[in-house]
Parts: sequence; structure tokens; C-alpha cells
Amino acid sequence: MIFTKSNYILGLDCLKSIWEQEHKPHLKSKLNPYQEIIINDGNDVGELAKKLYPKGIDLSKLNTVEAEKETERLLSLPEVVIFEACFSTVFKGKKCLIRTDILEKKDNKITVFEVKSNGKPKDSHFHDIAFQKWVTDQKNIHIDFKLKHINKKYTKGDSLSELFLDKSLDITKEYNLILLSVSKNFSKKAYFLTIFIY
Repeated sequence: MIFTKSNYILGLDCLKSIWEQEHKPHLKSKLNPYQEIIINDGNDVGELAKKLYPKGIDLSKLNTVEAEKETERLLSLPEVVIFEACFSTVFKGKKCLIRTDILEKKDNKITVFEVKSNGKPKDSHFHDIAFQKWVTDQKNIHIDFKLKHINKKYTKGDSLSELFLDKSLDITKEYNLILLSVSKNFSKKAYFLTIFIY
């Protein structure tokens, strides 16, 4: 099993779900109609955000191995925008992998925009970005992460660029939680290692 940011966020809510996902995948419940609507809305917002970068290169159709190689190649360019860039690292013999929503390299600076359909940051967004930062840090790649969320004041007729707000999040607490887990100084909720200890 590849350990993704989705696995990590799932573990924040239910550690048992992580164990079942690997060992008893047949127990996984189907999405209810409300969950499907939320996912579809998120996908629609993500596609709108991509339109802000007409020269962006979409790697979503590539498998993770191909996408990671192509990400590395594209990052050698002086400037580039990548949709679904891929990074991975190995921990305790298992792969930890992320696909970023929008990655922009400009003026020798790399920024990842995590696109969300919410009007303001949620707790899970902090953990989501913290996990992504941990993976890219293992690759010795310095990346600034920002949340790109819906502007509640947007009205019909405004430009597409006004639909989104970019926000930097202080993820120190969430990032340190991962470091604590990796160092084996287990806290009450050692989410990150759950997948590895069963």
C-alpha cells in the first residue's frame, strides 16, 4: 500500500480506518450521495483554478512512477506550472506519496497551491499541507505551500482570478506532529505510523 496524504488525513479521524484500508479493503463503505457531491464540487473548483494557469502542464493522466519522473524533469526548467506534480519518499520500506494540485516554479522559487472549495481554512487543510511539506523535505526540495480557497465575496461578473484567495498557513504544530511520530516519540495519536506498525 502507498501511504498518501488522504491516508494521513483519514488517520486523523479514525486510526482503525487506516488498518482496515490495508488489511480489509473489502470492508470499505461506499460513498453516500452527500459525500459524492462534496467530491464533485471539489473537483470542479480544482478545474477552475487550473484555468488561472493556461500554460500549466497536466500530469494527472500519468501513473505515479511516470508523473514523478516527469515532475523531476520539469523542475529543471527555469519556469513551469505543473498540475498534479508527484513526489515520494520511503519510510520503513513503504512509499509515502503526494500529488500536488498546482505547482508553480518562478524566479527560482517553488510554490504549491492546495486548492479547496471551502471559504476559509479548515483544520484538515493544515495537516494536509504539513504532510506534503514533510514528503518534499525528505527530497531536499524547498517549497512554499499556500492554500487557494474560495473568496466568499466573489460575485457574478468578477474575473476568475477574484474567485480565489491565496493564504499562507502556519503549519508548525501539524508538521511537528509528523516529526514526533517519525522519531518514535509516540503521542496519544501517532497517526503517521499507524500504517507501519500493524
